[in-house]
Amino acid sequence: MMNKRSEPGLVNSEERRQSVQVIARAATVRAVSAIGIAYDLEEHTEGISAVGTAFTDPLGRVVALSIPVPTTRFKRLKPELAAKLLQARTRIIEALDSGSAA
Repeated sequence: MMNKRSEPGLVNSEERRQSVQVIARAATVRAVSAIGIAYDLEEHTEGISAVGTAFTDPLGRVVALSIPVPTTRFKRLKPELAAKLLQARTRIIEALDSGSAA
């Protein structure tokens, strides 16, 4: 019996699933980069969702900010939390930039 892996051009279902996951993750990363916000919808902890953002400080370090919230409240507050997080990100970046110019 011939192994399907040994036949050129054949991809097994696990390889196909992994390829689809990689493509989906790449699309997610592009979307997050474009809008500056990422969401964790109970992906790390059941019952907890979060909104997060990141930026590079004047010294080149990556800084991440997130607001974790119980999922029951997160569903209702998601747009407000995202807006507040982006405002905080902007204020922090402006403060860091003004401090590095001194």
